[in-house]
Amino acid sequence: MPENIPDWAKVPFKNFIDGASDLYEIIDLTKWGLLMSTALPKVCQNLATPGTSQEMLNDIEQKGLKAQKILDNKFPIIISQAVITLWTLIESTFRDFFASWLINIPQARQSAAIRKLKFSLGEYESFTDAEKYYYILDALEDSLGTKRCPGIARFEALFDLYNLSSKIEDKVKKVLFELSQVRNVLVHRHGIVDSKIIGNCPWLNLALNEKLIIKEETYKKYNMVASYYILECGNRVRKYFGLDRYEEGVPPINEFLRD
Repeated sequence: MPENIPDWAKVPFKNFIDGASDLYEIIDLTKWGLLMSTALPKVCQNLATPGTSQEMLNDIEQKGLKAQKILDNKFPIIISQAVITLWTLIESTFRDFFASWLINIPQARQSAAIRKLKFSLGEYESFTDAEKYYYILDALEDSLGTKRCPGIARFEALFDLYNLSSKIEDKVKKVLFELSQVRNVLVHRHGIVDSKIIGNCPWLNLALNEKLIIKEETYKKYNMVASYYILECGNRVRKYFGLDRYEEGVPPINEFLRD
């Protein structure tokens, strides 16, 4: 019985946790940098000497005013980019995990869903050994139609295929579905609300064609719930290898799941 899950199964989940943590740090450092920029003009004025360039002081003052404006608006561009990156991290985590699963678990390659796949042998042979399994995974998802599944249903379908499922609360699914829909608007609609997200996420009370602004508190909710889900999926893998659940460091998400 292994004392831990193999590195190949562990790394995708660790990469997500590291990436999600980095996103938090980037937001905090951005806020800190903007705050320093608002204070810098006064500091420079106090330290200025007769030989100090007035043009430089004026430039610093203008940058301080711009920084204050960004702070007043709650730096929406930074938060929006963090939301986009967070969903990309989720997708990359499961893409890497399931490709590694196919590489390292022989019986996974013998499933009925895999055996009936049809794809170009010439194209398949053009890839490196590792790339071939991503190619198989893409073909599998195309065959199952999982890429069209909403929110985390895409990933849950693959976990179901390999009997790696566990119960996920509906409220967790709802938050991550919302994340996926918000990400789509930010990426494909330049952040302009369309009828699709209004219909899919009525609880957001959005208006058609308004600019979608994501608050820092909302991003924190997305990040915490996504991290919780990733850790739950990691526990599924631990169970497969006969290990106990890992509870240390699991995000306290109850405050984010209130109606």
